[in-house]
Amino acid sequence: NLRMSTSQLLLNPEEDISKEDEEFWSSLMSKVNLGEQQKQQQKQQPTNQVEVAPKPSFCIKTKNKEETKVFLNICTHDDIPAPKKMTVEELVALLESEDDMAAADYRIPMSIGEQPHAEVDKKGAGCTVYDIVINTGYVKTLKEESVFLNFFLQVV
Repeated sequence: NLRMSTSQLLLNPEEDISKEDEEFWSSLMSKVNLGEQQKQQQKQQPTNQVEVAPKPSFCIKTKNKEETKVFLNICTHDDIPAPKKMTVEELVALLESEDDMAAADYRIPMSIGEQPHAEVDKKGAGCTVYDIVINTGYVKTLKEESVFLNFFLQVV
């Protein structure tokens, strides 16, 4: 099982990610990692994509299931919509709900770079980097409210 090493799980700090969650994220990542042929086809086809120049905000260092370093570059841009307004109490109530899917109602709009990219850390070791862009104003919420930050870290 994957283990989140960068933050405490919000409500169950010692809980591992379930096999179902691992399969979901594995499936999601396989969709994100397009094959070379698909990328070439996309380059040839017009898209409704918009290129933005995000501003760096903070970086999260973690490890994947192979214990390889992974960095998540969290950036901001005003064109990414903000999540719906919610109080700390409302978020905690969602997370503590008996309904396992209640927290799925709270969405954090984000844009994740087309592909992870290989980098070298400050010790010269190889690592993987993901670029994630969120709403500029939402970063203020993350910095002010640890409950929102911990929830965000579990999402990414």
